[in-house]
Amino acid sequence: MLKALIKKQFLEVFASVFIDKRKGTKRSSGSVILNIALYLLLFGVVAVNIYLVANQLCEPLVSAGLAWFYFALFGLASLLFGVLGSAFSTYNSIYVAKDNEMLFSMPIKPRTILLSRLVSVYLLSLLYTLIVFAPAAAAYFRAAEPGIGGILLVVLAALALALLSSAVSCVLGWLISLVARRLKNKSFVTVLVAILFLGLYYFFYFRISGLLAKILASPLLIANVLKGYIYPFYLMGEGAAGDAVKLLLFALMCIGAAAIVYFIISLGFAKSVISGGSVSSAKKNAVYSESSIKAGSASSALFKKELLRFTSSPNYMLNANIGLVFMVGAAVALLIMGSELRQRLETILTGNYDILALIACGAVCLLSGTNITTASSVSLEGKHIWLPQSLPVDARKALLAKLRLHLTIVLPPLALLLASVIIVFRFPLLESVIMCVVSLLYVLLIALIGLAANLKWTNLHWTNEVIPIKQSMPVFISMFGSFAAILLMGGLYFLLKSAVPPLGFLFIAAVLFGAICFILYRLIVTWGARRYAELG
Repeated sequence: MLKALIKKQFLEVFASVFIDKRKGTKRSSGSVILNIALYLLLFGVVAVNIYLVANQLCEPLVSAGLAWFYFALFGLASLLFGVLGSAFSTYNSIYVAKDNEMLFSMPIKPRTILLSRLVSVYLLSLLYTLIVFAPAAAAYFRAAEPGIGGILLVVLAALALALLSSAVSCVLGWLISLVARRLKNKSFVTVLVAILFLGLYYFFYFRISGLLAKILASPLLIANVLKGYIYPFYLMGEGAAGDAVKLLLFALMCIGAAAIVYFIISLGFAKSVISGGSVSSAKKNAVYSESSIKAGSASSALFKKELLRFTSSPNYMLNANIGLVFMVGAAVALLIMGSELRQRLETILTGNYDILALIACGAVCLLSGTNITTASSVSLEGKHIWLPQSLPVDARKALLAKLRLHLTIVLPPLALLLASVIIVFRFPLLESVIMCVVSLLYVLLIALIGLAANLKWTNLHWTNEVIPIKQSMPVFISMFGSFAAILLMGGLYFLLKSAVPPLGFLFIAAVLFGAICFILYRLIVTWGARRYAELG
């Protein structure tokens, strides 16, 4: 039974390679080969970049007798990558798996079910760990030429490291399950984990050159300082560099950590799964409490429907509005490091500082244009589009609710970003006002373009919501249309800059954006309303 369950988990992990989720059918051999090739290409690009970084560190550290420090650094990086890559998958596969009810109804011990899932967690952690560790090992093999025994020790170190990564992933997955139980909307857990991963990625991406310089400047000092804090990784590094006894100690630590995690999770596995909400009989009985109900308008009800649809889908939130994270991040970064940036720009733009308002407004528009909520809002109605159509409500109100959702989501971060730009660069009142007007009109323009495109190219027959959210013509038009609009305005400015000052061009941009918004709005409330009423 354990073997069958492990096989099932393995197939689930790699199901997207062999099954077309759009159609729910098995992929052809050619499609499977193409998918595998694309995954290998993606992993290859990441591996090459890591190898280039590892190659800079390997020879200096190995020459200085600090091979253990080299492996410790990349061991830590592998652990972090493995945990972040598999933590949420661990939560999904252990606590909220779709087949929990079916398996618990069968004569299978919960410990067997748990063990099969932990094996898949280990395989996934191993995959993510090797993405970082394998290129680092390759750089070491080239520089140190350790021989067959040395290569074997490095391989065993990677296997033990993946075991530690899977144990930490299980702990993090358990913490996610605790948070998810206390949240009415579990989609926010997915979004928060994704944002955390993205934030850590960009943090290390922009800091990697500085970290490398510090390590190469004083490797022995840093290694001695860190040795006491990362002692298990010191053992792993020494073991990978040739000390089999220390590698054995590290492996025993990893096995012990994994065994403790398995034992603790197995004690309350069934209870955790049931209380996590996957078994319907475990739901608590609702307690009736009398309360008054206030009547609302049709527009308000339609807006609430759109908001609930948005907040119930991590795919919708992350893919359609990831720009919100960059907008808030840019605003915070400006407030922290804005004075230095302003001084540099003042030096660069000497004698032409009045163009700064135009540049700042263009940057704000570029960031806000990455939010494309409306581009998939009609298609996401899917086979349930008949529900709003059957109500005695004007189709225009349904479409305006989609526009309202986009503006409600984007305008608060936009206000924060504009405020930080105006404060940091100390723009005069008139320039600040016109910048705000242009930015607001641009956000409305992108929302209208996305909605109009989605009404034109509507897909109501998807089998996976990722299709209209990521792989559709309206999304393509919205994303590249937002960049094209800024490029066209930039080109227009260079044509007119000899006759029109930057502030005057902002007025021209406001008039152009306003006129296009008016035309698109009239198109949506006339043709768009008729089109929406005929869909389905």
